[in-house]
Amino acid sequence: KATLLLAHEADEVRVAVLTHLGTTETLLHHAEVRELLRDAASQVRASATLALCAMRHGDAVVDVQPMLQDPDPHVRACAVAGLIKHGGLDGVLSCAEPLKRMLASPKGNDREYAAWILGEVGVQNFYQPIVPLFEDPSEQVRHAAIVAAGRLKSPKLITALIAQLGRPRLATVAVQALASFGPSIIECVTPLLENSRTPTRVRAQVPRILARIPEHKSVDWLRDLLRDHETDVRAAAIQGLATLSNRMPNVRLDMAAIAAAIRAESETYFNLLGQELDLALDDSVPLLRDALHHREAQCQARLFGLLSLKYPGETIDLVNRNLMSSQATTRANAIEVLDNLLPNDEKPYVIPLVEEAPVDRKLKAGSDLFTLTRQSREACLTSLITSHDDWLQICAATAIAAWRVPNLEAHVKELLASDNPVCRETAIHALKELGAGAYLRAQADLLVADTAPAVSRYARFVLTALEA
Repeated sequence: KATLLLAHEADEVRVAVLTHLGTTETLLHHAEVRELLRDAASQVRASATLALCAMRHGDAVVDVQPMLQDPDPHVRACAVAGLIKHGGLDGVLSCAEPLKRMLASPKGNDREYAAWILGEVGVQNFYQPIVPLFEDPSEQVRHAAIVAAGRLKSPKLITALIAQLGRPRLATVAVQALASFGPSIIECVTPLLENSRTPTRVRAQVPRILARIPEHKSVDWLRDLLRDHETDVRAAAIQGLATLSNRMPNVRLDMAAIAAAIRAESETYFNLLGQELDLALDDSVPLLRDALHHREAQCQARLFGLLSLKYPGETIDLVNRNLMSSQATTRANAIEVLDNLLPNDEKPYVIPLVEEAPVDRKLKAGSDLFTLTRQSREACLTSLITSHDDWLQICAATAIAAWRVPNLEAHVKELLASDNPVCRETAIHALKELGAGAYLRAQADLLVADTAPAVSRYARFVLTALEA
């Protein structure tokens, strides 16, 4: 049957059969596999190369060596990987120079395949060539290096992998790579949570790593993160506990900790409502108004995530969806279901959040539960621009500029030192609007030398306008 399938007209079928034969490492059909080294389809030649190496080991070197000159880079990469992995000393020696050339190639595609080869070979001691690839100019190469590191599982690569968590487009694959190390990685990544200098975007990835490691230690860490001061970390912890509770059917979640987290999220929501009212938002600050509404919605989403850990997830999901319905009766039915589901001592922390009522009436319900701090507009803006939330900082700076609040100019200046380039650019705009042109001119050399091109360009634009 395999002989017939290896001659099948569909490339995908031949590739599937070759992949299967390579995993079984059988000696059967090696003659047919050898013939497919000359197949017209490059993906078939690549699969045949790997399969033949796995089937014949050192005896495949003579047949596979010519594939190192194949016009297709994927086929060449498979030849290198197969010979190093299965070809013994002769195979390694024949591939050393081709692999070195790929690693040093000016073509990103070659370096990407070099990373794949190192991961495919799977020898932990071959970790050194991967390290420079983490800083490669090509994002595709960096992605391939992270995947390869996850396959190698060399402890020597953990620090470099952790550094990738701060890169938004690579964070997900870095999380997967670190989680592949298994329970041992817990002790390596949890110190990031306790270090006050760890950026929020990095801390928020740690719960996602823990969620992929079904251990009681992971559950304990995620439980403690339910009260973290950073909202992104709390959201990731809630999702992580939901994931682990599905993967660990016998796990017992700490219901007291979840109930405390529900109360804390409820308090956060009411405080956001208070800020919305105290700021007296108007049409001149649409970004800040939308940002606060979005944070309120996120808070409600976290609260429903916590409820799904205590009550049937299907019911909570249905209630949440129905609350977003355009039909008033559907929304009212959702609130009624929630009212019937929750115990009396929990209802006050949840029901007022989803009821359709004016802000001041909602705040009255919140003030019966919590000591809510009411503030002046200036105090509210201060708390927002000094928060850990980059987007709220940006929106607060634009509001300070729009409302002309000179007393907060010092906080806007502090944003010029932010790690976030959008914060720095917004600070330049706000300081210009606040009439701090002299300060911007004094900082001209620093501003135009900004590492972010967009910030540097905007600084030049503003400085030119000030001179005019």
